[in-house]
Amino acid sequence: MKHALLALALSSILAGAAVAAPPQAGGVIDRNGVRLLNTDRSVAFGATQADVVAHATRVFGGAPILTRETDCRNGAFDVADWGKGLKLIFQDGKFVGWSADRTLAAGYTNRAGTVFGRPVSAIAAENAGFMLSDAAPRGRAFVLDGVNGLVLAPGQSATIDVLWAGASCRKR
Repeated sequence: MKHALLALALSSILAGAAVAAPPQAGGVIDRNGVRLLNTDRSVAFGATQADVVAHATRVFGGAPILTRETDCRNGAFDVADWGKGLKLIFQDGKFVGWSADRTLAAGYTNRAGTVFGRPVSAIAAENAGFMLSDAAPRGRAFVLDGVNGLVLAPGQSATIDVLWAGASCRKR
């Protein structure tokens, strides 16, 4: 009887372990596009707007707020925002860019390590030639591995505030 109860308890534990969620895939924001957190599918620049919005809507669990930027030097852009810190940018029905702010969930990364929460000094130490430019209207800007960034606070202990890649609206 003891062995039967032990076997039943062990089988319950093992069954619970078998149902446990698999490790979650990390998100990627880089010069080529995005892979949303908890997915294995990368979405490259050039994909159709309908496909990308449908995919992101499934991942984020709700419809985006869609806006249209028309006062751009480089044409009109459609922006999809799910309120998760990541905006997807489209032009002529194609995925052409993304922008992210520090409200983007942890777990996003890229090859160059330009992610939120890391001190600028750590990024500079790992990437020879990394420089912050004071040419931005506010804050300091950089480009690293095709990803643009903006740092608003002074000093090397400051962290990244905004990241973007691909096309974006350049105001007239």
